[in-house]
Amino acid sequence: MTEEEPDWQTVKSELLEGALKRGAMVARVGDPDLLADAALGQRPSDLLPQVKSIIVLGGSAPRVGEWNSPRAEVLETVGTSDRMAAIGSALARQIEERLGYYAMNVPTSTDQDDKPFLDFAAAAVVAGAGSPSLAGPVLHPEHGFVYLTVILTSLPLPFDGPIEQPACPAPSCVEMYEQRGVTPCTDVCNIDDGGCLGGQIQDGLVIGRRYDANRCRDRVYHYWVPGY
Repeated sequence: MTEEEPDWQTVKSELLEGALKRGAMVARVGDPDLLADAALGQRPSDLLPQVKSIIVLGGSAPRVGEWNSPRAEVLETVGTSDRMAAIGSALARQIEERLGYYAMNVPTSTDQDDKPFLDFAAAAVVAGAGSPSLAGPVLHPEHGFVYLTVILTSLPLPFDGPIEQPACPAPSCVEMYEQRGVTPCTDVCNIDDGGCLGGQIQDGLVIGRRYDANRCRDRVYHYWVPGY
């Protein structure tokens, strides 16, 4: 008597619903083969040779109490990306201990030469946890900027795939660009005026995006860059 094939859609729903209950706002599954052209050492199969699915979780905005603090340093150090990593670790442990499949919560720190272990933004895009933005970070259509964590697993889960309607540019940004030739992000940090961002909007799509990483490093210090 052969063992019955699990209902992978049900397995997926239970896992993602559990992550949402723990505090994630976005939970999606992507195809690791869509990242096969990443740099050597940064492909999903370089980290977990048996990988069949990419689970991407996003969320962990600061709490109301943290926004209410009179100390600005609180928001600088609350570690909202660490909260997502904790949810990812719990999910990976659940997959291995209860389901018996490999699972890796990809480190949010950096590898040699300050490079990420995996391109979290690309993983989020292929899973549909957001879309690229003119400002740089992946944006979700409903939640905007979210901190990301990525779990690689040998579980053969059904893929969600990329979202159909990009979050960027938003209608208000398109309107501002048509009136002034800039968007809110390029207006604040215009690459043609000493800033680090540039680009155009044509037919509702971002084209010709420009980003000066060296200027950006001088202006702001990012904690756990892969989470962006």
